[in-house]
Amino acid sequence: GGERKRVAISMGLLYNPRAIFLDEPTTGLDSAMASEVMHIVKGQLQGLGCTLVVTIHQPSPVIFELLDKLILLKAGRIIYMGPGGMDPCKVFADLGYPYRQGYNIAEFLLETVTDKAAKCDFAAEYESSKQAKTQLQEANAIWEDFLHQTKPGSLSASERNTDGPRRKISVTLAQEAEQKSLLYYANSPLREVWVLLRYRVAVKWRMGWFIASKLVIPILVGGVYSSFFNNLPKNFWGSFTTAGLLFVTVALAGFLSIAPLEDFKGEWPLVLRQRQDAYYRSSSYVLEKILQELPYGLMGALGFGIITYFVIGLKMTPYAFFFYVLSSFVV
Repeated sequence: GGERKRVAISMGLLYNPRAIFLDEPTTGLDSAMASEVMHIVKGQLQGLGCTLVVTIHQPSPVIFELLDKLILLKAGRIIYMGPGGMDPCKVFADLGYPYRQGYNIAEFLLETVTDKAAKCDFAAEYESSKQAKTQLQEANAIWEDFLHQTKPGSLSASERNTDGPRRKISVTLAQEAEQKSLLYYANSPLREVWVLLRYRVAVKWRMGWFIASKLVIPILVGGVYSSFFNNLPKNFWGSFTTAGLLFVTVALAGFLSIAPLEDFKGEWPLVLRQRQDAYYRSSSYVLEKILQELPYGLMGALGFGIITYFVIGLKMTPYAFFFYVLSSFVV
């Protein structure tokens, strides 16, 4: 179970993000699968400098032990923010809610903050605590550092209070960010093309109906042309008809090239989302589409040329035949 959820998480890890947010990644999974997913995600991100933010309702003891930092919310307000493990239990013990040894820590915290008989305002206690004030000062210092300097940590505490140039906070779309070279890609362009070919093309090559749909249309059209224009006479009217036939052949090849647009239209929403997440460059996607259509276009042009060229009775030389096939293929 949870195949779509696991695939979505895996795709989020493809481009080595600086931060990744998972909203209830264990929902719908059994305890064993949920534990495996969280172990894999944390194992993949450890040592890569990536911040993992996870929202979980009622985590199991195994998953709770994986949490390095913990934020508890009640009615949209923070009631605890700090290290995980036994640290929140010590804070609640100071507020008059001691932890029962051997009890599930996550269950204890949940039952304590949702107890209707509790008279303690946990959010107010946290906001007035020394820990909250220290965290607020640290957050403000980091934010000022970010606003004034491109490189974090380059300002001293006194310099942060000066009225220097400040960053402008904005949202940049993937297309604009790519043009300004602001996007970071985890893989090289060739690696991206190779992954896209395996991800999109290799799967389609195992579908017989997909390959047949690409080849049947030009072959059928070639058969219809051959039935109408076979054995044209070698005179003025035959040459005139042949010239018109060649023009229509090139034009038809151009119309047949519209067929791949349906495939492109179907996958376009996914491509937009993946580009926004910097999975791959636009040039890599375009190159992958070109490489995907090359075999189909070549086989279709060759099948169309073999059927029509010899039946119509065009010039019987290898050069003329391959130029005819090349014209259909290029168009």
